[in-house]
Amino acid sequence: TLRHADEIRAYEARRKEEAPWLF
Repeated sequence: TLRHADEIRAYEARRKEEAPWLF
């Protein structure tokens, strides 16, 4: 769902901030 995709996007953004070396 759109809500699910939005949550995933927020999750990925947080992961990038915590571990940018993964990306």
